[in-house]
Amino acid sequence: MIVTGSLDGQVIQWTVDERNGLIQPHMMMIAHETAITCISGTSLGVNATRYITCSLDGQVCLWDSVDGRAVDSVRHSYVHRKIVPYSYSVSSHHIQTRLFCIGDYAEIIVMDSQDLNIIFTLSSRVEPDWISALTIVHPPDKHDVVIGVSISGMIKLWSLNDIDKKDASSIIYEDESKIIAVRNVQTISCSNLNTRMMLVISPSSWQIVDPSNLNQLIISECSIEAVHGIIIDIDKVAIGFVDSTIVLFQLPRNKLTGKQVIEKFGDHPKNVGNIEHPFVFALLKGVPTTPLTPLSSCVSFYFDTRLIDGHLRRVAYRADHQGKVDIWHIPRKFDPLVEEFLRSKRPVIYDPSMKHSFEEIWPRLHPPPPSIADLEDNLKTTATAFLGNQGKLLLGREDGSIVMMYACHAIMSQLLDWTSTDPFQHRILLGHSAAVTCFLYPFEESTRYDPQLFLSGGMDFTVIVWNIMTGARVYRFCCQGGPILKMLVPPDNCTPWVLHTVCAIASDNSAALLSLKENKCVLLASRHMFPIVDVKWRPLDDLMLVKCEDESVYVWQMDTANLDRIVTGLHGEDVIDACKEQIGLMNIEDEAGASQAVQMLRALKNKNVAAIKKIAHVDDKSAISKDSTPTILPSPMDIIQLKKCSDQAHLVLFNVDALIMGLLSVDYEMQPHSAETTPDRAQSLANLISKKTETVANGHPPNNPAMHKAVSNWAANNPGSSEGSHAGTPLANRWHSESNIYMDTARLLISLIHAWNLDENLDVICSKELKLHKPKVPLSYGLISRRGHISLYLPKSPGKDPNSDEMTYYNFSKNVHWQLSNALSTVHLISSISLANILMSLKNRALHTAHRRSTLKRASSTKSNESSQESKSQQVKQGWSNVAALHCVLLPDLVKPSTSYMAPKIELLARRWQDSCVEIRDASQALLIRELSRLGSTGRRLLIDTWAPFLPTLLDPTLSIFGHRTYTGASNIPSAINSSFMVSNNPSTPPNSQDGSASGPPRPPPPRPAPPLPPRPHGATTHPPLPEIAQVVVEKQQEKEVQNALNNIEGEHIGGVHQVRRNQATAIILLGVMGAEFSNEMHVMADLARATAHSLLELLIAPETPLLPLNSPLRRAAIDLIARPQALITALSMEVARYNSAAQHQTIQHAVVSPLLKSRVEVLRLIEQLSEKQYNDVADLIIPVGDILVHCLDTSLLKQRTLAEIFPPISKFYMVAYCPTTRRIAFGGKNGTIVIHELKASKAQNISAHKAPITALAFSQDGKYLASYSANDAKMSFWQSQQTFLGMGQSQIRCVKTLDAPPEFPVLSPGGSYQSFRARLVWINAKSLTLMLPNGKENRFAI
Repeated sequence: MIVTGSLDGQVIQWTVDERNGLIQPHMMMIAHETAITCISGTSLGVNATRYITCSLDGQVCLWDSVDGRAVDSVRHSYVHRKIVPYSYSVSSHHIQTRLFCIGDYAEIIVMDSQDLNIIFTLSSRVEPDWISALTIVHPPDKHDVVIGVSISGMIKLWSLNDIDKKDASSIIYEDESKIIAVRNVQTISCSNLNTRMMLVISPSSWQIVDPSNLNQLIISECSIEAVHGIIIDIDKVAIGFVDSTIVLFQLPRNKLTGKQVIEKFGDHPKNVGNIEHPFVFALLKGVPTTPLTPLSSCVSFYFDTRLIDGHLRRVAYRADHQGKVDIWHIPRKFDPLVEEFLRSKRPVIYDPSMKHSFEEIWPRLHPPPPSIADLEDNLKTTATAFLGNQGKLLLGREDGSIVMMYACHAIMSQLLDWTSTDPFQHRILLGHSAAVTCFLYPFEESTRYDPQLFLSGGMDFTVIVWNIMTGARVYRFCCQGGPILKMLVPPDNCTPWVLHTVCAIASDNSAALLSLKENKCVLLASRHMFPIVDVKWRPLDDLMLVKCEDESVYVWQMDTANLDRIVTGLHGEDVIDACKEQIGLMNIEDEAGASQAVQMLRALKNKNVAAIKKIAHVDDKSAISKDSTPTILPSPMDIIQLKKCSDQAHLVLFNVDALIMGLLSVDYEMQPHSAETTPDRAQSLANLISKKTETVANGHPPNNPAMHKAVSNWAANNPGSSEGSHAGTPLANRWHSESNIYMDTARLLISLIHAWNLDENLDVICSKELKLHKPKVPLSYGLISRRGHISLYLPKSPGKDPNSDEMTYYNFSKNVHWQLSNALSTVHLISSISLANILMSLKNRALHTAHRRSTLKRASSTKSNESSQESKSQQVKQGWSNVAALHCVLLPDLVKPSTSYMAPKIELLARRWQDSCVEIRDASQALLIRELSRLGSTGRRLLIDTWAPFLPTLLDPTLSIFGHRTYTGASNIPSAINSSFMVSNNPSTPPNSQDGSASGPPRPPPPRPAPPLPPRPHGATTHPPLPEIAQVVVEKQQEKEVQNALNNIEGEHIGGVHQVRRNQATAIILLGVMGAEFSNEMHVMADLARATAHSLLELLIAPETPLLPLNSPLRRAAIDLIARPQALITALSMEVARYNSAAQHQTIQHAVVSPLLKSRVEVLRLIEQLSEKQYNDVADLIIPVGDILVHCLDTSLLKQRTLAEIFPPISKFYMVAYCPTTRRIAFGGKNGTIVIHELKASKAQNISAHKAPITALAFSQDGKYLASYSANDAKMSFWQSQQTFLGMGQSQIRCVKTLDAPPEFPVLSPGGSYQSFRARLVWINAKSLTLMLPNGKENRFAI
């Protein structure tokens, strides 16, 4: 693997195929915004899979090269130029790695290789200066030494002793310093081949220095700037020059010193060929250049030396500014080359062993990667914008025209085998006379703007306002003297007249506030001497702050349009940071803001009559409050142009959470709602669509997801707008009728990631029934990692034969898609399963139709052909069910060969066990359980051994997320728990630490102690320690599955404090799932089971800390794993029994209030979810479920409605019956008992009806008889109720007749799996009923 960085901030991973002699660009990482300054691996090991990238703005990213994930990212105040990894032994079985960094600062910073924290620094006492070169040497029988050379030529030495005891407060000064006669050193290099030899390279010369006394042995001047070098033999060096050549030099031996020199050449070594100066005996040919080619910073080198098969293998890597990468295997034997030079007097010239470049790759791609849109004129695309709320794609081109089209159809026509029934439609807007540079859709930034307006800026110095519905040009601003670079939106807490403006930044160093309401420029800030970097706001002071490239800050008064002051230096940074104080403040009279009198004084001082009038007419009531601001649904996808790569290169980003939210919202909109919708029902909908709100750019999703609410609110706040012609039609309905963006996006996404060509029958169903389309070209997938960093797989080059079938989608779908990476498989499987499940659960049949224009029109039409529509809807739902089953269950067996299948990552699935999106949560849980089942008992044992050391209750308190509450120090857990890497990192002070000085803030009270664990039973045997991973023998047929499950786990575990704490959450969930789903395997390991249960319990009772917030997915996961359906239902029913018992003895002074009644909506929602997803568990506990329902349901509604209308899920359970005449509810239990609740008397009666579980119950129409059927008992019983004297007291139930009935028989689903036996009783008249069996047969019984 080769990693290269560019001046644009992109990072490219290249794969090397030495067998075929190919170098392939594999992935592109998009995370940095400025030039890459250095790249380094996190360790020197051969199997290292992680590396570090640093950029000019101080951003440092940690990447995993296996799947391209950004593991972590931090931003330092330092610019790193070089990083050297250093590994040292902490214990006999663990090696720690630290990163020594140098750059534009006067110290050597030492970072942790896993969490990127700064551990300590190496500083200088003598002439501190920037360190330009660094190396670490390992002298025998001494501590390792860091050698650094400053820019001024001062060489310094630091001794590395007790490095594991250093912390952030440790400052280590140099042990020795000496000046050498060389400046601007580029590289220093040492080698074990000759410990008395150090290579020092500067632009003008390279030298050989004795590191023991820092004496200069050999000096060689350079006519061409030297860049890099390495010692390749005891008397030979390799130097890379700026003209891209690598030159091998023979050194004069008589000037060398050292033990190795004497042992090989004798006490008086003779020079080769009696030449007294270094000479060139071989070189790698450079890249051809022209006289106009700049030679500075156009090439970089990397030399790698490794021991392979007992021989040193040296490889030189070269990359240049033209995107070329070369590899040269340096010859192993140098003596023949030297002899050839002495004979011919000419050095041996080599060509690269392998080489490749982007210029060679793209022409070889056949078919070439498609563009975002196929337009005939082939004009260059200069700006791109996607209007997510409308599904429109805007393309600004170099001639000033704007192409507007429907985004989903544009992408489908380019990537999928799809042909539109209508001609490809797009609209061209003409208004700019030069290239379009940027777009802005203000309504997506804030709903206070007109949703029908968008803006475009161009190279012709103009900003044009467009109406997106009509395509008409509303207004043209031309007030700045340069091309428009970007446009911004002021915050929501500005004064009312600013809320209707946008800020345009131009290349003439000006910023303008353009009013969209008055169609004029209200502020032109044009006195900046340098380009504008950022614009900040202090809205309560009516100030706009403009930061320029020279770090100066210009403060402008928005109310008077005058320059208030110019701030430079450190004060400028403080002023910019102070803008964060007013984020979100809406109070105009806040002390931090300027009062109306101060604003008037400013206007009078500057003699601004317009500002005086504006301030005099300000009405505070016109300010838009934050609470009344309408909200809209987030966009299901986004399209970003990669301007740094190509004008045609675009990224399509899908937001699965927003897509699910939109599908649920549209489905709810299309359902008929009665006027009697209760507030509880509306609240239930709000809970249904409240997905991950952090991904919603405009705040929380609305309770009513219809977008016409936001538009109507905007229209109410903006009377007299120019869009009055559309006032009669809700805008959201019109948008959705023209283009159902959510359904189209869902089908597009599933079409792109579906497992095509693995099941031909399912492919036919997907194409015909589900309206999915197969891609026609190989796709380039990508991942969005932590903090929004993107890793994108690049198109694969066809190799030496461009006409091979490697570039077909058929080959891609069968041999590439599911073999790329585990992380990519995880994301694709979760997305496919969650979207298939949500599409299968849609209640409105109109959403399953194919044509988007008639989607909502058909919903309000008359119900013609109801039966055919119902049949088609069922076929569509069955098709989505098959898609979900393929990706969840069948995929591993269909990928051939099975060993190439990249299974989803276990830890990623565990972290999504309690995702805030219900559909993604369900998909992750199903996948995790499936993968754990595939691993087998041996693989699960390996997984347990790997993650058990990270249980918080077993870690050192300084590392545990629980702090000092739960340290147990158990001894019978895997030995890795006590490994020193758990405590050898820099321990940060835990939230509950009692350390600190007396002068600090008052200490919080000590937390309550942890609850005691149940003691081991007396005489219990102590289990031996769990074996190490290497000691477990893995069966051959399970070896690949286990390796896929455990890939990169070891690398993730070893590292800093933050990494260990992140692993704790994964360990708790993963081991909790093991205990819940594979309890038999966890019972064998009693100590580990106790520790897991202890950790789950601590998550419920632990106080809130920064590491453990109250409302976190980890705590929700603990509740889910502890409160399984049986435990939850039992706990709720016991609470009902406790309340009923207490209510019988309550008094007027001491009234008893049930906590379940306060949260009845949540309780009923939980019962509803359990009924849908875990029917068998609820059916087994139907009697306690009945107690909960009778307690929580509003039984007064049963006077007008049936039980099924109030709580629809109850209709699935045929062992539940309700009589509206007598207002009684009967529940048949698993033990053969019938519980009858008399709602009038608020009492219940138990009947021992059968000796086996009750299968079905039914009341007669008059309520006199109750029929009960038990399939296991094969009996049908009829029960009659008798009233007591004068109807007082509780009615008596007696059995009047018992008949033989059909017994239970196996029931198979269409897929061949066994289902539960469900039979139904239906009364025909007052004396007879029908038993409806699951096989379709009916049996009639009479009293």
